[in-house]
Amino acid sequence: METGQKYTDLVSNTSIKINYSLSILIAQDGFSFFVKDQNGVLFQKEKWASNSLSIAELLKLLEHEFLPEIKDYIEAINQLNVTYANKLFTVVPTPYYTDLNAAQYLQYNTKILATDEVYTDTIQSLDLSLIFIPFTAINNFFIENFGDFNFNHLATKVIEKTREIAKENSGKIYTTTVTAFTDYFFLCVYQEDKLKLCNVYPYTSKEDFLYYTLFVFEQLNISPQEIPLQFLSPLSLESSLYKLLHSYFINIIVNKEITDAKTLEIQQSYITLYS
Repeated sequence: METGQKYTDLVSNTSIKINYSLSILIAQDGFSFFVKDQNGVLFQKEKWASNSLSIAELLKLLEHEFLPEIKDYIEAINQLNVTYANKLFTVVPTPYYTDLNAAQYLQYNTKILATDEVYTDTIQSLDLSLIFIPFTAINNFFIENFGDFNFNHLATKVIEKTREIAKENSGKIYTTTVTAFTDYFFLCVYQEDKLKLCNVYPYTSKEDFLYYTLFVFEQLNISPQEIPLQFLSPLSLESSLYKLLHSYFINIIVNKEITDAKTLEIQQSYITLYS
């Protein structure tokens, strides 16, 4: 595995041009990031708290745990991709969407502040628009340190990834995926190639997690005994959450390589979800 030493050694040779890209996932409980070049991922690290953090706490975490880690790469980073994994989003069919009133789509499930800025991801394959609010202060942090950058919402990636799985599950009526963080999780459901739901749910216990998942299945008239529940995030087979879910959902699909990742090469299979 290559480290920041590669950059340190090469910057002295001005005839060699190095271009790195940096991708970072910003959640409400921490972050995960990686640096890569044309050959693949060079360096990856994550920092998670035991509960959701305030914006001020997230900024402090980035300043003390993120910037020092990339000091050997930062001068050669020419592309920054930021993915937000917060709860501030909603999905609407593009024909019904107008950017003149983007905030109105969020007003029923999100408290919008005067300083909030609303943005939209377009999911062309499904003719959908995902309206979301990034963390303004975090955006300013990246502008100050990197200049221009690209950003979007994790729900867009989850919807697209689940669609890929649904297309592979030809012959199966429903496809469901879960992407979990410390105290909230994304649940995405497809009926064949049609998106039925993508939402985020809070939880403080494994019973909360089970309740919301069963509630969605009940509302969509899906049997937990018949439809697989596939995790896009790590889930240990020895965890109390897995054991509780497995008593209701017969088929829980867990990527064991992601959950038991010990090497950078294996970790790439998970971090590419937001690359």
